[in-house]
Amino acid sequence: MKQFCVIIFAVDNSVAVVPSTWILENNKCYFPHPLPPSFKKLQKNPNSLSDVDNWQVWEIEIKKQYDDYQRADAKEKELLTKFDISSSEAEDRSQSRRKINSEICKPPSPSASNSITGEQLSLENLNGVGQAEGGGDNGLDADFLRVVGDQKIDELTEELREFQRISLENQEKLKEELKDVKSLLNSVLASGRLVLSSAPSVKWPLKLLSDFQQCETIMENREDFEKELALVSRIGGTDVIRTTYNLLHVMVDHGLALQLRWTPNTGKVEVKGTNFARLTREGVRTFLNVDQLPADSNLRKETTDDKLNSVIAKWFRDSIGRGENGKEKRKKNADSRSNKATPDSIDSSEEVATNPN
Repeated sequence: MKQFCVIIFAVDNSVAVVPSTWILENNKCYFPHPLPPSFKKLQKNPNSLSDVDNWQVWEIEIKKQYDDYQRADAKEKELLTKFDISSSEAEDRSQSRRKINSEICKPPSPSASNSITGEQLSLENLNGVGQAEGGGDNGLDADFLRVVGDQKIDELTEELREFQRISLENQEKLKEELKDVKSLLNSVLASGRLVLSSAPSVKWPLKLLSDFQQCETIMENREDFEKELALVSRIGGTDVIRTTYNLLHVMVDHGLALQLRWTPNTGKVEVKGTNFARLTREGVRTFLNVDQLPADSNLRKETTDDKLNSVIAKWFRDSIGRGENGKEKRKKNADSRSNKATPDSIDSSEEVATNPN
């Protein structure tokens, strides 16, 4: 015998597909009544024998056998269609066994009322019972008139429960994500309040020597130093030099830069050893996240105090070449180089050109 059988029940001429493991000798078959919620899964499983001992035994006729459930199901539908077309008497028409199970004369429970109305079910059931009672040999016995759940309602109920389960899981995930977003938002707002409530004490860029001296005094306080560092470390560039230059450009006005030097050898105000220089170095390192790098990384080697001091010193030395005065000076130098030509150099060139040796 193959795995699935298409059978007709003698009691009501209904049609069903069952696994061959439900078939007994003498044209009899196990079949649940009422249908359990998981009936569809049992019906598709060729090896299902769950609780068959508690099921009713029915007289049946085997119409076809298949090894594939889909083919057996198609045959069941074919038989139903064939009987619907060829029969004229209502009691002679074959119906699906699942439909027979659902057509019992009591309205559905409140849990199923959203899927089918009690009025619709009562009308169908009354018609079905009237036919069964007047059908003589085809009449339903008392046990068969027990109230059962509609198979379609059971399937919809299972789908609804699965949907509810997934919805609850998604709600939990969404709650966690919202909690993270809320935490991040609170952190950002707290950071914003910190910046607003403790506005930087130094007004950048520094324009006068008095501003530079006031900056030194303010940053003697560690808390004020950290506030200024949090501000200036937002400024950066693509590498160490560009980051340092961009930072100094924001921190020091050009007019003041002309009055400052790394060392006082030229008679200008010394930057070396100041809180300003320390703030510049820390700002560069903070922007480049140097503290997060391995100790032997190249970027750490490029941002030591000595390396950064050299970059800062060069920026102040080159300040004379920036601004409007710097532009004029560069233009004059370029003009003088292009117009510079001496008779000696011309004679020498001619001499070399005419020297046969």
